[in-house]
Amino acid sequence: MSNPKMILYDDTCPMCRWYTGAFVKHGFLSEEGRRSFSEFTELELADTIDLERSRDEIPLIDLDGGATLYGIDSLGHLLGRRWAFVPSLLRLYPIQWLITRLYKLISYNRRVIAAGQPMEKGIDCTPHFNYFYRLLYIALSLLGGGGLITFFSIVHFPRAGVITALMAIGLLMIPAFFYSIPKGNTYAGLMSTVILMGGLILVPGIFWSMVAPYVGVLAVLVMIWQLWRRLQVFELLFKRN
Repeated sequence: MSNPKMILYDDTCPMCRWYTGAFVKHGFLSEEGRRSFSEFTELELADTIDLERSRDEIPLIDLDGGATLYGIDSLGHLLGRRWAFVPSLLRLYPIQWLITRLYKLISYNRRVIAAGQPMEKGIDCTPHFNYFYRLLYIALSLLGGGGLITFFSIVHFPRAGVITALMAIGLLMIPAFFYSIPKGNTYAGLMSTVILMGGLILVPGIFWSMVAPYVGVLAVLVMIWQLWRRLQVFELLFKRN
């Protein structure tokens, strides 16, 4: 592969592991072109990448000594190897504006979306905390997931179901108000993802009554599993010294 590149990814994030693995699987990168931050120390990469920027925008290193690309530029470069129009498309202002903000929304919140655990070794690539994008993510997740859960309840359980759904959402989110701001925002982000996942699972049951009982049970089981998993991650993130 000409002009070899190496992408660095956050290996505590399941989403990052998946999509960088997909780049290798489908030939956008060689097997050696995908490395995790946990494999390096800051000293090893200090002259190659902007360590602070790399926490929020995934870096693509040019192994021949060229400039390092970040975020949308790095993804556009890789996709452009197969689809030459992609980099030019991403430079169009309306598309660039939208994709950049979507990228930031996911990147700043990737640890609460995927419930990634703290780094144990290597470079700490935890994204910077951004109030706007965290609150935006929580709002969108609650509106989307909470709205779907409530609509499902209206369709199938007009009275008791709606009250139960709203109480469940409230019980999940209320503890966030009893923590300090950074801790509370992290908790709210983790729990809003649980609600979003539950709402998305219920979508088929809104349109097809025959599958409603099955997706309802599945949604409850997944939400309980994710609640347990995310509470464990929350404790690891804020464990007492």
